[in-house]
Amino acid sequence: VASFVNGFHCEIDVFHLSCLRVNRFSHFSRGFQTMGVYRRNSKCRVIMMGTSSKGFGGNSRKQLELNSSPCPCGSEKNFESCCKMIHETVTQKIDTISMTFTAEHIMRARYSAYVMSNADFIIQTTHPKNPVWQKNTNKWRKELLKTMKQVMYSRLEVLECESDENGDYETVHFRAESNMGTLDEKSRFEKHQESGLWLYLDGKINSI
Repeated sequence: VASFVNGFHCEIDVFHLSCLRVNRFSHFSRGFQTMGVYRRNSKCRVIMMGTSSKGFGGNSRKQLELNSSPCPCGSEKNFESCCKMIHETVTQKIDTISMTFTAEHIMRARYSAYVMSNADFIIQTTHPKNPVWQKNTNKWRKELLKTMKQVMYSRLEVLECESDENGDYETVHFRAESNMGTLDEKSRFEKHQESGLWLYLDGKINSI
């Protein structure tokens, strides 16, 4: 299904659906849920899944697998070989592989996690020293999912990556566009001593 949003050609990927009726691009028929929107070059992709109790999946909110689709993080790779692989590796706690991920890899994967409503990955890659970290993961997950429904990210641009002299910290400067505006942030990551995984420590938001 194709349409136009703000001058951008849009392609709608539909998963586990038996039918889709669209009167206008901004108005979808009942029983469907928009999971994420992201822009790649001049194209905008809208990710949807059914919420009807009939058919595949029922009411469960399954994470979409865009195996052959461009990754939302804008890496020029498909989702399966990019952020999906990072999401699954971290979730399954495969330490020998996760140690090879850079802070930029984790930052891009966190962006894709917001697009895909993958709250667990955000929780798993947030440093315990981060002010937003919560011991009650159930409460934290609900808060994240609420935010993910409200904020629709559309484009990511990584501007610069830096390491400190000792290699203990890495900073990723990025800009992310969403329906709420443009976020310009320098995210700081610290490597976990046991797993070797870079975790989001804090971030400095810059005025544009």
